[in-house]
Amino acid sequence: MITFQRIALRLNAKQFHKLVDLSNKVVLNMASNLNFLVPSPPLNTVQTAITSVVNSMALWGTAKDRGSHADYIDLCAKSQTLWELLKALAAYVENTAILEAGSNYTLMGTIISTSGFELASAKTPHPVLAQVQNFRIFKSISLNRNQVEIRWVRPLNTTSANDVSIYEVYRSTTSNFTDAVKVASVTKTEFIDTNTSAVAVNWFYFVLAYNTAGTGAVSVALPVSLVGA
Repeated sequence: MITFQRIALRLNAKQFHKLVDLSNKVVLNMASNLNFLVPSPPLNTVQTAITSVVNSMALWGTAKDRGSHADYIDLCAKSQTLWELLKALAAYVENTAILEAGSNYTLMGTIISTSGFELASAKTPHPVLAQVQNFRIFKSISLNRNQVEIRWVRPLNTTSANDVSIYEVYRSTTSNFTDAVKVASVTKTEFIDTNTSAVAVNWFYFVLAYNTAGTGAVSVALPVSLVGA
């Protein structure tokens, strides 16, 4: 799964001066920019909206010499128009960068940065997760003889529990993962299983961590023997 770079628009339609400054910067950077050959909306439309806001700001005046309430309403309306155009242009820049860069996350950010927009503080894409660690049987007096609790520690290439979306637990009658079937998906690093049959069983468990990059590496096989129910 591709992790996309995003644009940070840290202002709103009523921050008139900041809106005009950013809009001018974007128009200047995107003009004749080979990364963005057909801007949508067109840059001349954005420039016209900038001029309208600047003219309305002049009519509304300064803090010591304000214009009428009607002037303010007109400024807000024109500023909102410019704001919507800028958001649409930001979406165009993001989509263009995705199409041009493909899964190259770094190139995606580089293309966006040439537009004049500011990159959001994007997280580094999650890598495919390594094996879970310390995969073991956890002894508990609260379990029946036909039950087992298995526990593990998240993969080494994680920095927090949030780096793992879910853990998939597989079980097999052999030590080969290809023979295993999924028996549970859990968010905690533990799982309790029960032998509901009347005969004793010998099982092997495997755990895989999953995140936005997909399914991680298969754990070592954990052998478990359980009596019948």
